[in-house]
Amino acid sequence: MTDREKLIQAGRLIFGIQWQTPMSKLMNMSDRTIRRIVAGTTRAPSTDRILEALNEQLNKTKMAIYNVENNIMKTDNPELDVLVNAVNNAKSLTALCNSLNELADYIRNSDDEYIQKIEDVIKTDDLKTFGNNEPFDTSEIYSWDDENYLMYDNEWYIESRNN
Repeated sequence: MTDREKLIQAGRLIFGIQWQTPMSKLMNMSDRTIRRIVAGTTRAPSTDRILEALNEQLNKTKMAIYNVENNIMKTDNPELDVLVNAVNNAKSLTALCNSLNELADYIRNSDDEYIQKIEDVIKTDDLKTFGNNEPFDTSEIYSWDDENYLMYDNEWYIESRNN
């Protein structure tokens, strides 16, 4: 199999019928160059270069899968990542409450125009819960454990189920 055939086969397998544009981006070359390679008027990159680009894409895909499976958010802001990951990976209702308040404080003091409220970085209606005893009415309850509710009124707080 020639390098040209390998490139075409890999492109079709990964990207489907419309493979040329995404493959050109993956290989860091223009669409026109890919079309010339397909037509046979330009030499295809070496097998090593094709494998290097495919492995780079595979590593990015594996990292994305890992982040999704482990509830890890990655942005260009490491401090924000740490705060969001603390919310997503909280081990208790108290830890979740504290993490949400830290994140809210960070957002309030941030000058990032794209992050104005907590919902810009997490879905508050999908917060982790810590008990099987779901409340009958969850309209103002964001999370719970067997003894407490997580509520919000300008700050995150915990209220006993007995109240």
